[in-house]
Amino acid sequence: MLGPLVAGAFLLQVASSVAANPRVQSMLDRAPSPPRGDVALTLLLSADTVRVGEQLDIVTAAWFPRELLTRLRRPASVSDPTVDGVYTAVQATVTGVGASRLIDGIWYDLYVAHEVVFPLTAGVLDVPGAALTFSVPAGRQYFSEERLYRRTTDPVRVVVLPVPSGPDPAGGPVGRGLGLRYELSPEAARAGEPIPVHLVLSGSGNVALWPVPVVAWPEATRGYADRTEETLRNSRGLLQGERRFAFNVIADSAGSLGLPEVRYPYYDLTARSWTEAVARPVVLPVLPARPASERRVPPPLLIGEPWGVKQNALPPWVPALFLLLPPLLAAGWRWNQIRPRPVAAATADPLDALAALVRSRVPEGRRGAPRAVVAALRETGVDPAVSSRMAEVYDEYSNRRFAPEERVDLAELRRRAGSLLGRLPRRLLRQIGLPLVVLLAVAASGAPAQVPAPDSLYRAQAYSTAAGAYARLAAASPTRAAVWHNLAAASYSAGQDGRAAAAWLTARRLAPRSSIIEAGWRRVAPRSADLIRAGRVSPLTPEEVLLLAGGLWLAGWVLLAVLPRRRWVLGVLSAASVIAVAGLTLRGHYRSPLAVVTRAAVLRDAPHGLAREAGRVEELRVVKVRDRRPGWRLIELRDAQPGWVPAGSLAEVGRLDSGA
Repeated sequence: MLGPLVAGAFLLQVASSVAANPRVQSMLDRAPSPPRGDVALTLLLSADTVRVGEQLDIVTAAWFPRELLTRLRRPASVSDPTVDGVYTAVQATVTGVGASRLIDGIWYDLYVAHEVVFPLTAGVLDVPGAALTFSVPAGRQYFSEERLYRRTTDPVRVVVLPVPSGPDPAGGPVGRGLGLRYELSPEAARAGEPIPVHLVLSGSGNVALWPVPVVAWPEATRGYADRTEETLRNSRGLLQGERRFAFNVIADSAGSLGLPEVRYPYYDLTARSWTEAVARPVVLPVLPARPASERRVPPPLLIGEPWGVKQNALPPWVPALFLLLPPLLAAGWRWNQIRPRPVAAATADPLDALAALVRSRVPEGRRGAPRAVVAALRETGVDPAVSSRMAEVYDEYSNRRFAPEERVDLAELRRRAGSLLGRLPRRLLRQIGLPLVVLLAVAASGAPAQVPAPDSLYRAQAYSTAAGAYARLAAASPTRAAVWHNLAAASYSAGQDGRAAAAWLTARRLAPRSSIIEAGWRRVAPRSADLIRAGRVSPLTPEEVLLLAGGLWLAGWVLLAVLPRRRWVLGVLSAASVIAVAGLTLRGHYRSPLAVVTRAAVLRDAPHGLAREAGRVEELRVVKVRDRRPGWRLIELRDAQPGWVPAGSLAEVGRLDSGA
């Protein structure tokens, strides 16, 4: 939509998207008139002298006579300057003609390219010239040749003044009218639990480069910095916005928690002086710690991987395996009956197996004490004499393993370790078999066979840090249900219910029969009707359904070959077909990209903070992800129109990461 605007001796019509920016509009008003009936290209700057960190608008204006523009077979190409040494802000761009001007009875249409940059260093900023390329047909016929034209502008220099020295010798943020305030969660704060505290810095300027405020948390409290989020908007041509700094504060005891006054020095471009944005102190009542029956107890971790056929675990050639499955099973069964029963570590280095057993049973800080090793082994059912000898071998091995000159003596230790492992009770071997095999596999790959760092962080109650570590493991191994459950447990313990719900939903799809995962899911599912609906998973994974269908299909053909007159065999084949279709349908349903909303967010029409608001989405809603852009996601809700939200406000099912 165009709105008329009288500008000097000519009539100017400006597109609504340009007219909404008074800075761009005033710059266009200062643009010189183009030569009569000719194309003109102009490079406009909002100022020729700015401070470091001050907003600088760069507008490229290309004027076309309308009669010439209607003859072009393809749109003109406007190349705005690429400036080095600046921070470029994302702007809503104008597509096509941005304005029109009537001069001496000739209409000119204007292409507008707008950039917003913030200089980062003092000195002279060189703004390269803009370029315009267009092709004009030589004749009126459609197939007539085209002549290529190119217009350029001269480069422009901008003087960038340094920011005067302030209270911090290292410098500070630059802006206009910055304000700092506390934002607290409406939920009651309790002793010993993370209290979400937000410091919101708002004003005009380069929001992305405002540093984190320094907070002196009171005694008997612990404060941990969390994520940082930005929102942008345009107010009369100036970029404004908010930067939210999230903290988790833990109070050791009940009472009144006084959040301190926070001073944030910055250079005000309007006042041309240093000033401070101040967050006033806030007193927050802290309730006593929850009773044991109400306290958020950290869920137990999953050490071993739940049994099951995981998603995407079957390669395309697996159906052919069903042709060889019966003879392979028969041969395997026969070999299993006649072979001797070795212990779990017989095929590996006995010393490594013994070390893995001790590491799985004895805490790290107590492994150097033989008495602690003996006590831990005896608690697991090992004979006292065997426990003592194992502790002796482990202690001697620990002392010798890093002494290269004594490695020749390890052969005798290896023989003693193998003999002792062979005397372990079978009940204990069944209990430690899976963790032991996993530890040995890790050791064989060259990685240290020790308790993973995320587990140690979780047991040390560093839940947020553990969640980040588990998220990286989940990204590297997306089909391990135990990792997803542990990620959910750490996120839940850190108070991040949205991320916990997304991780538990992923774990349930990978291991739908795990009682530990089911118990964890029940902690968050009742908080949202969307979570209850999304948590209805099949008791079998899609691959297990397809395996069942393949088994029935193979059995049906075998029976059909042996008993060709039995019509009920056709029922088996039909059932296999139906089950296969169900498995493929379930696989397609699980692959539909879903996400859980971790915090309330604004839906926007486009993937940037200046786009129009299209609605809101509440926390713990389950949404479909339709498209992805850097830092943004296009989501679809059950009862609202699609819209773009910041990627940080979502926890994607099966796609969780600390950056998002």
